[in-house]
Amino acid sequence: MTTPPPDPLARDAGIRAFVHLPAAAAAAPAAAAAPAAAGEAGLTAGIKDVIETADMPTALGSEHYRGRGTGRDAAVVAMLRAAGIRIVGKTTTAEFAYRDAPATINPLDPGRTPGGSSSGSAAAVAAGLVDCALGTQTGGSIIRPAAYCGVVGFKPTFGLVPTSGVMQLAPSFDTVGVLAKNVPLVARLAEIIAGLPALTVPEGPPRVGVLPEHELTRCEPEMVGALSRANELISAAGGEFIALELPVGLDRLRELHALINAYEGARSLAAEVAHCRAQTAGLIERGLRLEPADYAAAVAELEQLRPLFDDALRAVDVVLSPASLGLPPLGLTHTGGSDFCQPWSAARVPAVTIPLRPAREGLPLGMQFTAPRWQDASLLGWAAWLEQVFAGA
Repeated sequence: MTTPPPDPLARDAGIRAFVHLPAAAAAAPAAAAAPAAAGEAGLTAGIKDVIETADMPTALGSEHYRGRGTGRDAAVVAMLRAAGIRIVGKTTTAEFAYRDAPATINPLDPGRTPGGSSSGSAAAVAAGLVDCALGTQTGGSIIRPAAYCGVVGFKPTFGLVPTSGVMQLAPSFDTVGVLAKNVPLVARLAEIIAGLPALTVPEGPPRVGVLPEHELTRCEPEMVGALSRANELISAAGGEFIALELPVGLDRLRELHALINAYEGARSLAAEVAHCRAQTAGLIERGLRLEPADYAAAVAELEQLRPLFDDALRAVDVVLSPASLGLPPLGLTHTGGSDFCQPWSAARVPAVTIPLRPAREGLPLGMQFTAPRWQDASLLGWAAWLEQVFAGA
């Protein structure tokens, strides 16, 4: 007699990765609306609760919208269903994909945050509740939780993946991406939702760009040690490190991102101010005080800087940077800092984080790799090479 697989509904009770997980969805067979591509039949996915699903509520992480249904699938959800991937449920998100955290715990350490805003997507993959999940990133909302939960997260080039049916926070940066246990599965999902070619792993070794030392002073000691170990592993595999020459410091990109994010976020969420939580309300209040002329100047400056960053990144195969400041913070009220994600979101370049297991017992730390805009397929190929190097340590 075949033993049925564990019910995700029961297994999620202590993790709280899902905000909507119907028992029927957990037990249902893969959708048969279209033939499944090879390898996709049986794969399960969680969908961040800011991405619409026709058969489940989309509450945007807000109590005010609990039970709200739109009756339609977002474009990316329709693509997953067409590929034969089974949608298990809706994963938790920080309210309106900002910073007010849900109650989700980190499966690797229940006393620590899983990050945000794609909190449940990262936790569900890390806990083995689903094979993969969709998330969104405006600042660091895919890369950081993936890093905190020890899984692979991929934020594509801005504009590569359709956002129809996805809640808007800051339309200049909002991007749909994927989380999974390994790079090959992430790359397969990127084929489905972004139309990328099949994964090709280079023979290597890569030329790896490194940030100027002063850009890394924000890192906590654990991250400094992890970066050093990553350098050693890549060097031992033949990788070459090249000092990256940036057109401006990352602080300037952070400043421009913060201004545009607040201005656009305030206007996307202005109608929610009466029933949103403290950090979301603060964003709205800050953004509504900003002058249109300052916003226009910030947008124009970023438009001028992006091709310069593309040129700088083309000097190497990938750029290495931290995915987070360090370990996930203790407690569930703070989702962590996105200091090393915001600049790349502002530049609109693709980014992927790969977990680096510690040399001794402890939590993994995410190594973030980036490439010029539209070089997503190349980035994922190098990520697969780097994942193999890290796994062999």
